[in-house]
Amino acid sequence: MARNLTRNAELEIRRDLERQAMILDPEDPDYVGERFLRAIYRTSRVLLICRLLLKQGSSLTRAYAEAGDSNLFYVQAPVSSSSILSSLSVSIGGPIATLPHPAASDDEVAMLANAHFAAALRIGYDPADPCLRWMHPSCFRELCPEPRALLALDEKIVTLGGSLGAIEGKAQTMQWLLDVFGHVSAAERQDWIGITVDYVRDFLSMSTDDERALMVSRLEAIAIAARDALDVRTELAATRLVASVLGLTFADEGRSQRELLQLLGAARTERSLAAAKSTYAASLPAPKEAS
Repeated sequence: MARNLTRNAELEIRRDLERQAMILDPEDPDYVGERFLRAIYRTSRVLLICRLLLKQGSSLTRAYAEAGDSNLFYVQAPVSSSSILSSLSVSIGGPIATLPHPAASDDEVAMLANAHFAAALRIGYDPADPCLRWMHPSCFRELCPEPRALLALDEKIVTLGGSLGAIEGKAQTMQWLLDVFGHVSAAERQDWIGITVDYVRDFLSMSTDDERALMVSRLEAIAIAARDALDVRTELAATRLVASVLGLTFADEGRSQRELLQLLGAARTERSLAAAKSTYAASLPAPKEAS
């Protein structure tokens, strides 16, 4: 038990350090570049949601895995008329991708760069923000992050934010997201919280067999720790619970034991009666023959 607690404490300390590392330092030479990456992450989410390619509150890694063979970031789709960017549908003039494909034309890249810039303004970025300069059509193809960079960032947000939410709650998770991204728009607030819930959603989607295996693993760890501490009572209790989880014990042990004794007693009585009859028959005198 103590060993598990120590391991959990060490894991949480490491998680805290990783969360702190996600918060940008303005003195970092890569500060603008990191802010640009996170801006593209946010605008990519907005564009995907507005084109009905991503469910609000779902992680990019989950959506990418569910997309199958098609690449989520290069699929072209029109902006939905009911989205926050519906006004762009006229200026865009047709379906667009999320990130510039290596084979995309200069016009397609320029159209995509303008869409990201408009999305950034819609979610609260200042037009004069230095990181938005990298969204200019002349350099967007060269500077735009690759899909794997957005997926890596998304995985960190899900894991670190989800574990924080499970321990500290929604308010602390939102504050950490504010520290990571800088600000949140009304359109993104519900989406952000949903991203971190993906961490918990994976556990909720586990089957009964998965839950049983996880519970058995935890109980066995408790039993091992109790054995190391010479705590026989706790070890025995954990072992009994393992048997119960695996379905190896009866729901009513007392009744089952009584029924077992009755069965054994009945069998013993039948055998005893048979033996008595044979013994009695053998002790009888032989019948006399009629003269």
